[in-house]
Amino acid sequence: MSKTQTLKIRHLVQDVPIGTIFIYSGSTDASSDEGRLNRATLLSQGYLPCDGTEVSVKDYQALYQIIHNYYGKPSNTSLFKLPDLRGVFLRGTDYTRGLDPDKNNRSYSGYTGASGNQVGSMQGDQLRSHNHFMGYLHKRSFLGANANDKPIKNCDGNDYRTGDAGGNETRPVNLNVNYIIKASYVVTEREVTISLD
Repeated sequence: MSKTQTLKIRHLVQDVPIGTIFIYSGSTDASSDEGRLNRATLLSQGYLPCDGTEVSVKDYQALYQIIHNYYGKPSNTSLFKLPDLRGVFLRGTDYTRGLDPDKNNRSYSGYTGASGNQVGSMQGDQLRSHNHFMGYLHKRSFLGANANDKPIKNCDGNDYRTGDAGGNETRPVNLNVNYIIKASYVVTEREVTISLD
């Protein structure tokens, strides 16, 4: 009869760099059972939701060495803030490329943190400056060519522009997702049976 021995092999899984942000399709809503379960599963794989939570510097030293306090000042020095990416679009840091004309005027993503042309800084929503020309309106401008049309209004003979139009923000077609960040590497353990013959 052959002799065997079972060994437990531990392996540090270094699958992606610490600090990498991914799109996650599951719920991470801490107020729902599903979201709490998903958060626990993500944590077991070394990921945390990007929801601005404060986490321990001691527990996530490698992540802290990468993101420091870019995403805001924590409540005490033993903690640091995760990025809060809820409800925002992400944009690559411009550095010297020149596609972000307001890169040096970017502000903190929290009350404090990174600003200017740095990772972690934030811009508010904005519509590029523009207007719509209506042309010259004579003092007695009419709506249409029918002789029975009434004047739009008694104009003062100046150029006029359209009124406001649109919704609450400028945005492309979009779809809600959650963002997660690689916060730690995970040690996996498995049993292997070897022959001693």
